[in-house]
Amino acid sequence: MNWWIMNLKHLNFKIDKPRYRNVAEKWRDSGRYYQWKQFEQVDKWWQTYPDQGVDADINEVAAALNISQFDYRPRFYWLKPNHDIPIHYDEDNVTSIQINLKDQTPNVGIENLGEVPYEALAINNGCIRHWVTPVPYERLQMKFVMRETWETVMEAIPDAILQN
Repeated sequence: MNWWIMNLKHLNFKIDKPRYRNVAEKWRDSGRYYQWKQFEQVDKWWQTYPDQGVDADINEVAAALNISQFDYRPRFYWLKPNHDIPIHYDEDNVTSIQINLKDQTPNVGIENLGEVPYEALAINNGCIRHWVTPVPYERLQMKFVMRETWETVMEAIPDAILQN
């Protein structure tokens, strides 16, 4: 399978998970449950949206990924145990970088591929139907959401892309 064509790429990016779980917790109180426009509301997916450039720890990750030149809209997502996110496209054509902050390796469901395990990946969320299957533990991810094209983001992060 050619992941480049699929607009899904695993990244060779390691993060200090305990440190960034603490960073996420620092922002947790400023969050809210995500309100689905296309699905019935269920309080299961907590999100925080730190302002770009405000948190030195988040800035450090953006710089290491070489995405500081973009409007990268950082956020942290917690998904409660035993809850899912239904299959969907994101509402606009965004490219995101998702980094797992838990010790368990999560999966993301990808149409025509099935469950894909990841620690860090880039995905063109607006072009790929994706979902999250329930697991018995909480998930936590750091996410950067960019409105640049997939190609522009890939050109900016060549050192982070794992070779298949």
